[in-house]
Amino acid sequence: MKKVMFMIVGMLFAASVNAATQVSGTLYDDDDAYYHTLNVGADDTGTYTFESFGYAGGTMLDGTVVVDGGFDSWLHIFNPITNQILSQDDGASRVSASSGSSFDFLADIYLGVGQYFVVVTQYANSWDGSVWSGAGTTGFEDVTGSTRTNEFAFEYSVSQVPVPAALFLFAPALLGFFGLRRKAAVAA
Repeated sequence: MKKVMFMIVGMLFAASVNAATQVSGTLYDDDDAYYHTLNVGADDTGTYTFESFGYAGGTMLDGTVVVDGGFDSWLHIFNPITNQILSQDDGASRVSASSGSSFDFLADIYLGVGQYFVVVTQYANSWDGSVWSGAGTTGFEDVTGSTRTNEFAFEYSVSQVPVPAALFLFAPALLGFFGLRRKAAVAA
């Protein structure tokens, strides 16, 4: 029983840690791109969740309320060698009260140590390997023709498993399982 309790306590200490960063701003033109630098250190590696709030609005992890009405944003992430490693449009489930559509992005990606570039553009302004294509619209409109503002808001958070702590707690649990197995074999 002690071994099972020790294993449960160990699993509790190996839980995820979240740290959120909020970013907001405006694009001056429908073909603009907003660049954000994300430096991931050895203690910051993990699965990052990126979510936009500009289109449908909503409440960010820190309690910041974002109003409905921003443009249909598109997330692009580039690695340190400037290769695009993620391009995500849509995915969030919030629906805009002003348009009835859901065009906020939601994406998860593992990021190791390095410097990354997080880029937000209006939908359809895609990276072709050397230049941005342009949104192909006049002003800030979504694919339904709904006129939007030039404002965006997104946040990202990292879920990390503290590897040294996890290994420290996982090893005794394994030893406990082997002990239970050995005890069962001796009893049989």
